[in-house]
This record gives sequence, C-alpha cells and structure tokens, in this order.
Amino acid sequence: MDAAMRLAQLALSCDLTRVLTFYAAVPPDNVINYRSVQGTTDFHDMIHKTNGVAPTLANDPTAMGIVTGYHKYMAAQFAKLIGVLDSVIESNGATLLDNSLVVWCGQLAGGDHSLDHIPYVLAGGLGGAVKTGRYVRYPRKPSNTNDSGSDGPAHNDLFTALANMMGVPTSKFGNATVCKGALEGLS
Repeated sequence: MDAAMRLAQLALSCDLTRVLTFYAAVPPDNVINYRSVQGTTDFHDMIHKTNGVAPTLANDPTAMGIVTGYHKYMAAQFAKLIGVLDSVIESNGATLLDNSLVVWCGQLAGGDHSLDHIPYVLAGGLGGAVKTGRYVRYPRKPSNTNDSGSDGPAHNDLFTALANMMGVPTSKFGNATVCKGALEGLS
C-alpha cells in the first residue's frame, strides 16, 4: 500500500493523471488480528455476522473488536494517503491535497450488502470547490415505494456533484431511476 500511495502521489503531482482509483483489499488476518469467533470461516463471514439484518455476533466483544480493528487499520491507511498528498507543495502554494479530492468509502454499508447508509469521507478541497472541516449527514428513511429500500439521496447524486465540481457537466450519474441530480451542500 505504501508503494501504491507514493505512485499515486507522483502521478498526480506530475499531472500524469487527474483521476485514480485506489483499491485496498482486506489485509491479511494477522494484520487485523482476525481469528474465528463462534465458527466464522474468514473475515468476510465475520462482517456478515456482525452487521446487517439479524447479526448473530453484533454483541460479541471479540468479534466486534476484530471488526473495529479492521476499520481502524483502514482509517490509518486513508490518513497516510492524505498525509502523502498533503506533503507536496504545488506552484500555487497550496498542497496537492488542497487541490485534489480524495473520496473514501467501503464497498457496502452493512453485512447484508445494503447500499443504504454507506459512509463517505471527502478529504481535500478540490481547489476550493468543497467546503471542508465538517460532518454532513444526508438522512435516508425506509420506503415501500422503491427497489432500493429507502428514500433519500443516492450515492449517484454524490457522484453527479463531484463530476460537476471537476468540470464535467452532467445531471445524472449511473442509474437514472435513483439519481435525482447533483447532491447539494458540498460547496
């Protein structure tokens, strides 16, 4: 991961690319101290049993400690990436991080593979396009009227807003039936 972060830093700072995707796989068991709890077969199985609908291990302190350890490890990697980008001073006096936007999210919200309530972290200011230093919540509520299971902004709305901030004019991203347009309140 360290090498990938440095390559990302170099590619962005040399303007070889302006967009990149950084995928971090689940670390080896020994890094996050995974061990079987009540018959879990691997970390993926543990995630299913500690989150989502009817989580059988949600109250198990050992299992929840392992899951918390995983999230702390991933957050530390994100912080490291932010630090790498923040260490480059660009020609306008701002840092590479100030002129960039790093979006961090997991691949699912809960162990049931739900797409509701997925936390996103935005770091960097995209050259001033994003208002930083705050926590913003876009609530969702249960729904009986759509296939996604809840009403409220979809992640498609976030991606529409980000595309617009990066100079790509669009009113929809992805599934047009759930995308209502650019998410408001980011700038």
